[in-house]
Parts: sequence; C-alpha cells; structure tokens
Amino acid sequence: MGGGASSNIDFTVSGLPAGVTSRIASSGVGKASLILTATASVPEGTFPLVVTAAGKGRSHSLTISLNTSNAPETVESQQWEYKMITAASEQEVVDQANLLGAQEWELVSVVRVSGPSAWRAFFKRLKKD
Repeated sequence: MGGGASSNIDFTVSGLPAGVTSRIASSGVGKASLILTATASVPEGTFPLVVTAAGKGRSHSLTISLNTSNAPETVESQQWEYKMITAASEQEVVDQANLLGAQEWELVSVVRVSGPSAWRAFFKRLKKD
C-alpha cells in the first residue's frame, strides 16, 4: 500500500504488486497525480489497484487496472541507421515502405514537399554489427 497527502486529503493505493511503489503528488488545487515506480522484478499481469481519497469524514475510492509486462532488455550501445526515400505519390511511399519493412526498416516520418518527387519518407533500423 502506498499513499500521500494533498492539503487535507489523504490518499492510499492498495493492490500494488511486489516491486511497485506509489506516490501521490499534489498537482494543483483539488488535483493530484499518482506516480508508480516499478523494479525489474515486477510480475507480469493485470492488477486492480484501489485508489482512495479520504478527508473531512468522507472518502471516495476508484479502481484502476495496472498492466505490467517484461519489456525487452535494451542494449545501451544500440546504434541506428537511417534511410530517406523520395517518391512521386502516396502509393509509391506505401510500396517502398512495404519493401523496406521486409528488411526490418521502420517508418519514422513522411513529409510532403513541393516538386516532382513530392514525398520524402524517413526510415530507421537497428544497425547490425
């Protein structure tokens, strides 16, 4: 269970899985933010959390769902390579994106420009050693 206070209101959070802590921070008059922090050992799953606000002899509870999953480990030394293509039509951008997607390129952005090659698309992928 975690909690906090904002003015004369006490907040509590129950139902947190192991490895997750909570903090309530005031974010203005009558407002508060729930801040959740997780360690790498958090179990995967969906956890119902009950957030309760109490003050002046009254209380109100709200149940929310916390979904956790193990994120893939990131390599700090990841390097990306980038590619830009030009195309004359939207369909040509789509066709080239499909071809590049099969080569593990990820579409980042598409920009329309003036001129005969009216489209520019930017792609990235992890650089292979």
